[in-house]
Amino acid sequence: MTKRKNNNKLELIVAFSWVLEKVCDSEFSLLLPLSFFIIEFVIAIFLFFQFSKEEEEGVEVAAEEVSEEYTFQHTLAGKLWTENSFNSTAFKSTILNAWKLKNPVEIQDLSKNLFLFKFSMKRDLEYILRSGPWSFYRALLVLERVTGEEQPSDLTMHFDTFWVRIYELPLMLLSEVIAKKLGNIFGSYEEMDLKDAHRIGTFLRIKVTIDLRNPLKRGTVVKFKEKNRRDHFKYERLPTFCFIYGRIRHQLKDCEAFEDLNEEGFEDIEEQELSYGQWLRASPLPKVIEDQKKRDSSSGTCSKNIFNVSSGQSRCKTKEK
Repeated sequence: MTKRKNNNKLELIVAFSWVLEKVCDSEFSLLLPLSFFIIEFVIAIFLFFQFSKEEEEGVEVAAEEVSEEYTFQHTLAGKLWTENSFNSTAFKSTILNAWKLKNPVEIQDLSKNLFLFKFSMKRDLEYILRSGPWSFYRALLVLERVTGEEQPSDLTMHFDTFWVRIYELPLMLLSEVIAKKLGNIFGSYEEMDLKDAHRIGTFLRIKVTIDLRNPLKRGTVVKFKEKNRRDHFKYERLPTFCFIYGRIRHQLKDCEAFEDLNEEGFEDIEEQELSYGQWLRASPLPKVIEDQKKRDSSSGTCSKNIFNVSSGQSRCKTKEK
């Protein structure tokens, strides 16, 4: 182990010697004493994080040693996609009231705004994923399946699914083939609401997975029969997002670039002057769709979701026979 440490130290010294040579030959040669101090400091930090021989031996865990009493098939990791901190107790209470599940859900804190949800029934987990996206005080709750092999630090969690409406498409383009093409613009296509396409005719409704690190897509150009058609998008149940950068995480008044736009205050900025705005939010689905969905679920009971922006999203339970 000592020999390996010495080799590591030697490699660092050689690397920094090259840097020092460049410094000595430049006008910054007066910084030479400081450079030697920096080298020793970096080497000390590097060696500090090297494990000893005893530490390197480690512990090997066999698969049969892991308890099978609980499987992670019933578990989701959840992250509040926001820069703000929230009261953990308030969040847990509010989200459970919103989900209104009959069976208990255990919520475990992992780190700031990061949680583990353990469901009693897998069907409850599937329902929660299917009924998303979910929000807490307009902050998006990103949910992701876990296998149990992840460390909390591995859970980057920057993908989520949304229902998106695409307007101004020619009627003959309201098909699943076109839906897949358009859906891949957002990141990845999940599904198309076929019933709504036949009933509405004014927009195409698709479910897509988007990368939350990227700005929201506002629209696209569809080239069809030698014509370029500009089609715009609207998102259902869209949480807080920035009107300057178009990213889901913070609102305009919390944006670092806000002061550069206007030092006088938020009220003096017109939404039309910004690249993004409330017009990206979709209004509730037409009543004709709501009525049909109620008829489709007549064999069960429905309870309203308090987090839903769209009235078209409701929780339905089928009566067990």
